[in-house]
Amino acid sequence: MEYRELGSTGLKVSRIGLGGFAFSITTRKESERAIHRALDLGINYFDNARLYGTENKVGSALKGRRDKVVIASKCHFRDPREIESSLEKSLRELSTDYIDIYHIHDVKSEEEFFEIIKPGGVLETYERFKREGKIRFIGATGHDNQALVRILKTGRVDLVMGRYNPLTRDVENSVIPLTRRLGKGFIVISALAWGIFSVPAEAYPFEIAGKDFPAAEASFRYILSNPDVDVVLAGVKNEREIEELVTLLELPPLNEKEKARVVWDSMGLGKGSGCTQCGVCMPCPEGIDIPLYFRYMTYLKEYHSDQYPALTWQAYAPPFSKACTECGVCIERCPFELPIIETLREVDSIAEKMRHPTYRDEYD
Repeated sequence: MEYRELGSTGLKVSRIGLGGFAFSITTRKESERAIHRALDLGINYFDNARLYGTENKVGSALKGRRDKVVIASKCHFRDPREIESSLEKSLRELSTDYIDIYHIHDVKSEEEFFEIIKPGGVLETYERFKREGKIRFIGATGHDNQALVRILKTGRVDLVMGRYNPLTRDVENSVIPLTRRLGKGFIVISALAWGIFSVPAEAYPFEIAGKDFPAAEASFRYILSNPDVDVVLAGVKNEREIEELVTLLELPPLNEKEKARVVWDSMGLGKGSGCTQCGVCMPCPEGIDIPLYFRYMTYLKEYHSDQYPALTWQAYAPPFSKACTECGVCIERCPFELPIIETLREVDSIAEKMRHPTYRDEYD
């Protein structure tokens, strides 16, 4: 296993980390076996979030090994009282006295940024947690690179998590260089572009150095070839997937020609197959969060999230698709020719039928 120092935190982290989201569809025993195998292979970074509903599984599996791992979690609340309540629950679920990295979950608009940095707001609450020893470092996650740049420039976070893969490369010229200049850490999410790279190997092979690789492995190799990436998160569910992923570290980094070939091949893979969360379709004139709708559809198809109110809560962020006037602006902008309007309608139809309680009702 290869390790990096995470920004200026002093934490030594494995370049591959385990994302907790995938454990929402595995049993406690399956999760435990996967986590123990990851530990055996040298993985020491474990990501979670209150929203995922998986902290208890991860905490249980890591008992007795707390001093050997880096535990991260996230909170999507913006009210200090709700944040504090959420942190206390995370500590209990994870069976720990402190969390190494506590992220401000899914930072978005400029308006929200000012809410986060205002006196008595989110950042001051997190900074108090640091003084109290409940968390060690502060992070921020998001799908909007401008939002990550804003919060990095405050100098008050230790690292950020952003999406990065061969189809979503804009962080190479924005967020990543800024983290290097400021001495902050960078962790990759959406390595498989919300499932776009999860195609069967025989369906869409990538040729690298004369050998065919599955699309997922090509994406991970592309990301790991960037020396400025500290950790790439993987949503693996069993021992076999973890073992296959770790073997990629034994391969040499891609050269510039090979990286260009992976990017070129990826463009064909992305057409019409799924949303990369690039945000080019935004802003919607009616204020609809189009990328959120596609994330929710992924939850339904890939993670069967109809069983998990903690995930389906996100679909209830207004305005709903009925606000759509079918102006077509988003369709013209989308580089992947996705059926945006149809997806909006389908997601709301499913959500209406499920009528799940909200995250707050179910968990808080």
